[in-house]
Amino acid sequence: MRRKRRTIVSERQLRNRIREDAAHLEAEGALIHGSITPPLQPTPLVESEEEELGASFHDSPPPPHDFADSSLQETVDLHLLTDCDSQYDSSQDSYDSYEYGSNPEGEPEGEDRREDWDFGEWEDEYLLPPAVTEQEQLIRDLAAWTVYCNIPRTHVNKLLVILRKHPSYESIPKDYRTLLKSVRNVPVKLVDPGSYFHFGIAKGLSRSLQTLGRDMGSDIKIFVNIDGIPIAKSGSSQFWPILGKIAWVKRCKPFIIGVYWGPKKPIDVNIYLADFVEEATLLEVTGFEYCLIIVFVTIVAFICDRPALSFILSIKGHTGYFSCLKCVTEGVSYRPNVNKRNSIFIVFPELNAPLRTDASFRSRENPQHHLPGSSLLENLFHFNLVDGVLLDGMHVTDLGAMKKLILHYIKGKYQRVRMSRVSRAILAYRISECRKYVPSEFPRKIESLEFVGQWKATSYRMVKLYLGPVLLKNLIRDDLFDHFLLFHTAMKLLSDETKCFKPEILIYCQNLLVKFVHDCINLFGLQFVSSNIHHLIHVVFDVSRFGPLDSFSAYSFENCLQILKNLVRKSAMPLQQLVKRIGEIEIVQMLNTQEELRNNLLVDQLLHCHQNGPVLPGIFGFQYKTLIFKGTTLCTIIPDNCIFLTANRVILIENFVEQNNEILIIGRQFLNDGDFFTLPIPSRQLHCYEVWNLSFLNSWPLREVIGKAFIVPSFEIITPEKPQSYVASLLLSNDCIL
Repeated sequence: MRRKRRTIVSERQLRNRIREDAAHLEAEGALIHGSITPPLQPTPLVESEEEELGASFHDSPPPPHDFADSSLQETVDLHLLTDCDSQYDSSQDSYDSYEYGSNPEGEPEGEDRREDWDFGEWEDEYLLPPAVTEQEQLIRDLAAWTVYCNIPRTHVNKLLVILRKHPSYESIPKDYRTLLKSVRNVPVKLVDPGSYFHFGIAKGLSRSLQTLGRDMGSDIKIFVNIDGIPIAKSGSSQFWPILGKIAWVKRCKPFIIGVYWGPKKPIDVNIYLADFVEEATLLEVTGFEYCLIIVFVTIVAFICDRPALSFILSIKGHTGYFSCLKCVTEGVSYRPNVNKRNSIFIVFPELNAPLRTDASFRSRENPQHHLPGSSLLENLFHFNLVDGVLLDGMHVTDLGAMKKLILHYIKGKYQRVRMSRVSRAILAYRISECRKYVPSEFPRKIESLEFVGQWKATSYRMVKLYLGPVLLKNLIRDDLFDHFLLFHTAMKLLSDETKCFKPEILIYCQNLLVKFVHDCINLFGLQFVSSNIHHLIHVVFDVSRFGPLDSFSAYSFENCLQILKNLVRKSAMPLQQLVKRIGEIEIVQMLNTQEELRNNLLVDQLLHCHQNGPVLPGIFGFQYKTLIFKGTTLCTIIPDNCIFLTANRVILIENFVEQNNEILIIGRQFLNDGDFFTLPIPSRQLHCYEVWNLSFLNSWPLREVIGKAFIVPSFEIITPEKPQSYVASLLLSNDCIL
């Protein structure tokens, strides 16, 4: 007889089932004055057995994750082990398991089988979650659908009404607030001229640790971001959230520490920061409990744009004469056109001014740098108010220097710098062609040249690291192109985590950026050397202390700001709306923790099985079109079909074959390669090659792959010796994180 599927129950569930069956039999008259023993009833545990059972439960390892909020512990623990059934090996069982009340083959009806109830064998199964009923799973799915798809709550209520009309769904909640366990009352703190709600560092950090699913030790460093974002275009209503993120951890999303809402930014920055500074100071000294250990939290850096830094540190803005964050250089008032009285620029031509220190900042040695009063951030223990204020790549190099260069090339006032009309048309064509080759790892493709002033920061970053040499070659003067390559080379080296820590590389990049800033005065005029351009000479120091340029950029924080903005539905009480929506999201994410942990694992995965080839003789196996490899997507079509192999071989993929538990790549190799530029260093030292002439079909094992390539046409003149050529650049590791 076929055995029934194993059903795992806890001790409490077992006792409840026994009571229910006993009551049912007693109601039918089967139990009269205790004369008949209930079938399949286990022998009651004596005191010693109960102690032994409890000890076995306590000896079991604790669940891999914990929460600071103990009220949520049971729900989360039950969900973390949803895949335990799939890990169960039935061949290791020494006994047969049946559903309670079943009649196994060969056993007389009603016989007492108390010897089969071995509570000791439940020791490893005690933490397994109970089976989720169909209705409970439906409620979870409805909640996840509502949150992830951002469904209007009135529509959710209408759907719940329809479902409750069916008899099998009468237990479904009738209101979205019950479905999502929404917070009913939101206590906010008045911060003139608006209000503030503090979520907490420990709570957000616990959620991040649980999502990562790995041990981060007892001392955690975090980055903090503070910025303002308007809620709507038609008014002045705005959020000023405080966001945190675990430092130097890839695939870690920011968490919310606190949010301010008001018609304008807070009048008193210290009242706004009070709760944050108080908790940060406490966590640095006493820490908080997570997974039965005390975790200490240290704020190592603030990643903000320049206006936000001026606000939270109570210092002069970027147009001040002593506004540099890292040195005491004094800006110069420059008027390029004496006939225009309003065309005044504050420029910073000095390149070797004395550096600021934490002690000089706190003692106000340069009073022109500070605003009246002091910032509450000075109360943070062990926080360096100069070295801990970072010049992130997004604001300084992408939206700062790279954007300024592009605009001067295209719309500059000086004819010696500005492109001709023909060159601009060629540039627009090159951009449209390169759009087809942007890998799927990038969140957006480069926009049209017509909207160059409205490009997103990711587009400027793409030009800075990959497309710039290809787009600008032979379209601007040679001295301008060589000048751009100084910037491109320094940024590429500082963004490469395999090179940016080497002292000789850091010194070389510092020299490149100093020369770049110095030559800007001769090429573009003195007014070009604004605060962002001047800050380039200080970027190398931040990289030497905090790692690759992209490891402390503001991109992840900016993405979070847009998510917060989209959670507001109407103009009434936006802060309360935001707090409730965030609470609903957290509830749903707790029920889907196992899925998030699975998504954080970088597991190679073959997708889209087919039988269309091409294959080589002697190669047999399943064929696939797509491979998820170390966080990147490789496939057989443009733009995700180019890779680098060992010895810097560039391959175009045409098929994947799985043979004898080994993945083979079928494709063609570029036979010829060369440097696309040679100054200031050969491009091959940046893993950038000009390649041409494809080989015949060949195969390579997956273990020879070193990374994915960003390949675009070179737009060079086609000759018989060099037909259509391409420029292939190795993707940086930060671009390979999905």
